[in-house]
Amino acid sequence: MIWIIFNLKIFKSILNELSLILSDDRMAKEIIDTIYRKLEHQRKVINEILDSKSNQQLNWHPQKDRNSIGNLIEHLTGSEGFWIVQGITRTDIGRQRSLEFFVKERNKITLEKEYLQMSATTTDILNNLTDNDLLDKKTINKKIWTVLEILLHVIEHNNYHIGQMWYINGLLKGDEFLAIPK
Repeated sequence: MIWIIFNLKIFKSILNELSLILSDDRMAKEIIDTIYRKLEHQRKVINEILDSKSNQQLNWHPQKDRNSIGNLIEHLTGSEGFWIVQGITRTDIGRQRSLEFFVKERNKITLEKEYLQMSATTTDILNNLTDNDLLDKKTINKKIWTVLEILLHVIEHNNYHIGQMWYINGLLKGDEFLAIPK
């Protein structure tokens, strides 16, 4: 808990410093481009994991009450939509977060289609952001966020769950994954 509070304080101080340099249009453009590149890299990793798995593997749960790769991909699809589409544009996406974890069987084709559609939608939003938009304030879950904070949150959140997906992917490989590298 202390680690989380410490990281949030660092995160806030970085954002305060960023707001000072965002008045430079070139810097703001670079920030938007960097966020876009990070998201694209994350999407590539998620698509690689998704492409390499069968329906059975996507729906495998390491334990009865743990997430599958499919759960996590559906969750990231919903989360990206909630934070970027609904959070920034105020367009209700009808997200039902609890179902992202409740449904136990997912179809690979459906997951791919939904993830690609959401990625395209959020890419359009990112492509239309202006330098001035980054400091716009939005209220999400009764808390005020700048657009920049929203985008950084999405990247951080994606990385957390991508790590979980890689770990589950490794468990599916068995001994090969658990072996000590030589």
